[in-house]
Amino acid sequence: MWLENLFSIFQRKKAIPGKQIFTESFSEIVTAGSSKELFSITIPVKAKFRFLSFKNSTASFDAWGFIYWIFTLNGVPLYPYEHILDQIDEAEPLELSGGSTLKITGYNPTAQDLKMGIALSYELQYQE
Repeated sequence: MWLENLFSIFQRKKAIPGKQIFTESFSEIVTAGSSKELFSITIPVKAKFRFLSFKNSTASFDAWGFIYWIFTLNGVPLYPYEHILDQIDEAEPLELSGGSTLKITGYNPTAQDLKMGIALSYELQYQE
């Protein structure tokens, strides 16, 4: 999986004029009572970012309603994505300008280590 993630990051860094759509998935073991960054992107300066979809998962059904995902934009929680408790599929419209940094973190307040995952699609529109 690390090779797929590396390829995806490499693809994002290529500044090809026009629209590119990315679909990525990441999962990590998040230890009990902690958080872990699952995704991060700094939008290239000459690009626009548009969020298309977001899905989340966990290996433990009992953890739903306790674990959550936090989106931050330039280090500030991003409404309405600052505390996602449940599974969502349809993303609220979200467009970000070049130079912004978006991060998605999984938080596990339970007493057990959990595998938490995300799958997302987004578009980068490069300008010449």
